[in-house]
Amino acid sequence: MKKSSLIFWALVFGVSVALSAIEGGGTTMQNVLSGTLSFFGIISFAIARHNLHAIRSAWSCASSAYAEALRGVNTELHARNRYRF
Repeated sequence: MKKSSLIFWALVFGVSVALSAIEGGGTTMQNVLSGTLSFFGIISFAIARHNLHAIRSAWSCASSAYAEALRGVNTELHARNRYRF
């Protein structure tokens, strides 16, 4: 893949994540998707720039986003099961 195409896709993913963040809230799957898109966007940009620090930062951000999404899944499941008879 060319460096310019990696930068292009990094910008596309960055814009989609920014729009998702502006919407606010969202379902758990939207949060997982946002984390995935931001992870691949940052990774693409870091690979294009050969920046290992950015790759490590992207991995850290993605793992915290997934942890937050899983915490949301557990909260939703707990709320659903609480009101069952």
